[in-house]
Amino acid sequence: MIKEDLRIVFFGTSDFGCPTLDTLLINQFNVVGVVTKPDFYNPRKKRLEPTPIKAKALELGLPVLEPVDLKDKEFQKQLADLEGNVFVVIAYQMIPSEVFKMAKYGTFNIHASLLPNYRGAAPINWAIANGESRIGMTSFFINEMMDDGDIICQMSIPNYSNKNFTEIYRILSNGVCGGLCCKTLNQIIAENGDTTTYKQNPYDIDLSEFKKAPKLNRWNTRLDLSKDVKDVFNHIKAFADKPGAWCFISSEDKHNGKTLKILGGEIISFCDKPKEKYVGRLTIYDSNEIFLQCSNGTINVKKIQLEGCKVMVPKDFINGYGSILGNWILE
Repeated sequence: MIKEDLRIVFFGTSDFGCPTLDTLLINQFNVVGVVTKPDFYNPRKKRLEPTPIKAKALELGLPVLEPVDLKDKEFQKQLADLEGNVFVVIAYQMIPSEVFKMAKYGTFNIHASLLPNYRGAAPINWAIANGESRIGMTSFFINEMMDDGDIICQMSIPNYSNKNFTEIYRILSNGVCGGLCCKTLNQIIAENGDTTTYKQNPYDIDLSEFKKAPKLNRWNTRLDLSKDVKDVFNHIKAFADKPGAWCFISSEDKHNGKTLKILGGEIISFCDKPKEKYVGRLTIYDSNEIFLQCSNGTINVKKIQLEGCKVMVPKDFINGYGSILGNWILE
């Protein structure tokens, strides 16, 4: 098989997959069409807008399909008319078997974790929150289960430990994902479509033993300042800059019960003995720095946001709220 024999249909929605679509064309892979979600209503702009993948596909001059229902027979006919023989899926949705089985050489997904750990909606966030020593991506042939298929290739990134979610998202999207996609396609070509894979769970380990990546919500992004300062720091990195790690303010002023987001920082000290009376306190240092006291250490806050306000650097926040910060306890 040669590269020209592949006819690729790309399934995607978010901006995460856009650089990979570019990479495929730069490397002269034959992308014959793109499948994405229908235009969505932007309430801020009060208009319908295309998904980032649709916008990129139109820019590249590629045919676009926008099914509401993947089981719709008219959509499946349109997909068949593209005569694709390998489907690439990046940040899309569950695909029914009658669709993914249409591809002669298989349908593979690229997932932003080193499977079988971190199956689910937010793999990058939870890998950072748990302080993993390696973060990477996996290509695998999909089946009827979520993130469950046989693995084709994996790639990881080094020296990520001081980077937050936004930075790692950018690294994986802008380089690793495209490289892994091309590597996977080249393997399919080299093996004439009879692609070598390996099981995610060859020893039938209880699935509860693997780490999960559930969808982010208000409560699983909340900070727990009673935890080790490294865990608190990882939690801050994992949800920066959006949706943001947060806590409630307990105070005697009008801000009681409001939320405060800690969107960036660095660990500056550790201590062996927890000082419970200081946990959750914000301390001003030298008029332009804010320190967050955790159970066994201190974080120098770099970005902060009070409910209803814009994101601020410490100096601006102190100018606005410095006189009352001492009355706040974060919970």
